[in-house]
Amino acid sequence: MKKIKMLLLMVILLSMLVHPGENRASEVKAVSIGTSSIGSTNYIMGVGFSKMISKHTPISANVEPTGGSGATLRAIRDGKVMLGLINTLAAYSGFMGQGEFSKEKPVFHVRLMLQGHPGPRIILVKEDSGINSIEDLAGKTIVGKRRTLPDIGIATKAYLKIANVPEENVKIVETKTTNETLQALKRGSVAAVVVPMAVGSSALKRLATEVKLKIISVPKDKINEMQNIMGPSFQITTLPPKAYFEYQNYEVIAPDVPTIFVSSTNLPENAAYQITKAILDNFDELKSYHRSAKNWNAQNTLKSLPIPLHEGAIKYFKEKGLWTSNVQEAQKKLLDSQKSILKKK
Repeated sequence: MKKIKMLLLMVILLSMLVHPGENRASEVKAVSIGTSSIGSTNYIMGVGFSKMISKHTPISANVEPTGGSGATLRAIRDGKVMLGLINTLAAYSGFMGQGEFSKEKPVFHVRLMLQGHPGPRIILVKEDSGINSIEDLAGKTIVGKRRTLPDIGIATKAYLKIANVPEENVKIVETKTTNETLQALKRGSVAAVVVPMAVGSSALKRLATEVKLKIISVPKDKINEMQNIMGPSFQITTLPPKAYFEYQNYEVIAPDVPTIFVSSTNLPENAAYQITKAILDNFDELKSYHRSAKNWNAQNTLKSLPIPLHEGAIKYFKEKGLWTSNVQEAQKKLLDSQKSILKKK
């Protein structure tokens, strides 16, 4: 009898050695996804991801609104959530211990799962406000900063700089959520807002039916200057007419911070593989959750890595024949950059 028990134990141990990832994955029964505030595009996409993970994997997923990218990244760092939807600026800052994470504990163990929709930071005003250009913000009170989204402050300063409007000539106030920002504009307590707004935002479409709105663009001759001020974590994007509401009959040029789906390295490789597969192998289902969901594809994910990919996601892309030497080089470069930072510390 003792020999039989010993033999069974050896078989179990051998199985764990041969399939370590699968055994670790079996320990993950539930995950939380950190997102921006309720009603935001990130929140809606987070809900979609959670439903797909719960439906197509053995893992149960739920959504935890945190208020913004920085807050979500801190929640990942502190073990409060395992996954999150954040912007590329926050991700790179946390991964490298720079920017808003230069004076606090970094998030060295954050990894990329997928890249998705663009995240323009637009200037929104009421149509009858008399504001027709960035220069017209002089002497006005505007929403232009948010503690959990430092990129709002960066965008606000860049907008003012390209228009030669001194910051001291504008009263810049802070809000905590996008909904609070939009309500401040609706009430008239501010003249303009710099706000994160994905294309097809239901919150903005709803507000546009209640109040006549207008979007102030980056002038075409200021695009390069804007890009240089904001740095490589940002892009300058041009959005078509009706991107936000029906009577928007003009293009909008705005700084853009792409949104990404990230995880902790504490998420086992096989679990990360299962999650990536659940989302990308059921792409038509994913697109049913939001207009911007079409951007959450393998091509967008691999074209330019803001932070290294999770090993589980890499396994999926290799399986699909999408992993290339260029992507491998980008992955190595990011990891090596972090190593050099760590050596200096």
